[in-house]
Amino acid sequence: MNKVIRMTSLSILLLGTCNVNAEHARGEWIDKFDLISAQYQAQYPNSFSRSSSLAWAEAYYLDALIEMYLGTKDPKYLDTFTLRLDMAIALAKDDTGMGVDGFKGWGEWKYSIDAIQNFNAEIADQEDSSLPANWVRWQSTDETAYRNTTEADNVDKSTAAFTIKTAPQTNRWQVLQTPLRNPHKPNEHFDPNSKYQINFHAKIENCDAGVKGRLQVYDFTQRKVLLDRFIESQSYLYHTADFVSPENPTNDVQVRLYTTDYRKNCTVHFDNISVKSWREYLVHDGMITAPMAKFIKLARTGRLEPRFSQFADEYYDFLVTQIFPKWQKDLHGTLSGNLVYLFADDSSSRKPGQSLPHNQYLALQRTYAELAQIEGHDPNHKFMAQ
Repeated sequence: MNKVIRMTSLSILLLGTCNVNAEHARGEWIDKFDLISAQYQAQYPNSFSRSSSLAWAEAYYLDALIEMYLGTKDPKYLDTFTLRLDMAIALAKDDTGMGVDGFKGWGEWKYSIDAIQNFNAEIADQEDSSLPANWVRWQSTDETAYRNTTEADNVDKSTAAFTIKTAPQTNRWQVLQTPLRNPHKPNEHFDPNSKYQINFHAKIENCDAGVKGRLQVYDFTQRKVLLDRFIESQSYLYHTADFVSPENPTNDVQVRLYTTDYRKNCTVHFDNISVKSWREYLVHDGMITAPMAKFIKLARTGRLEPRFSQFADEYYDFLVTQIFPKWQKDLHGTLSGNLVYLFADDSSSRKPGQSLPHNQYLALQRTYAELAQIEGHDPNHKFMAQ
């Protein structure tokens, strides 16, 4: 009997010690999360306007805040959640670069296809090795506009660049240019009436006073300058700018490289010229709205303080008026009677009109699935989740 008592006492002592250690570990992990949370907010105090950052950063943070509330029941995590989400929704706008369609959202350009070919001059023309493939000379020669393998920028292991030199004695502009093209839609050169972002590296050398390098986007059909960017640095600098494409996608729009004055001496080097269209992505909307839907579910099932109900109602309204109907245009039936989302018929992907892979469309289905768990929910939520 004494042995049993001793063993029982030891078990109680060990159990108490484990509880103390568990509570200490719990507090330690909470402190760690709070520290990381504070650092994240300090680094990104105003949320994000680009959908990729919302999807692959902010969405995970929002989901973690909800999980911290569920684990601690401390409403401070929900206060941070609503603060961050309100900022993200405030940054949503109707025209994210695709024109006005009646639905708010967030845009991104980096996943779109390149609107110009051979943007880094890595490929030489098959008939003229001094000329970058898919580029043409305008009033220039192989001595004034050419592919340069000695002046490449070091970014992304580049091995070639575009070089333009003036030739004052010719009394002519020396230009290297390439058209906007969508290789996956041969009858449309670009997304019409859409915002494009152009990024490039450039520098000048041996330029007379007042002469600058110039990158221009020019619509030859309408004879209209869509964008002018000027280069003054003598070392490679990164440049970025936006322009809006014409309404007619068959217009002849060219990216042109030259200088601001053909009558004076100047050499300009360009590299890594990327031109991409701002688009919206279903997978991004799914990622950012899934924690939103989880918050709505918790509020409408009585698991949050009543003061959070107003937030939940506003978030739900945003989902059903802005997010869900936006993607109906890309929802199509199959021969077997199922529904699939298709890649948008634009330059956002290399597969316009083909079905989205599972890891993309299921992001939005997760949002529907959270809402489908609410008693009395819209039956369409369960239908879409399935």
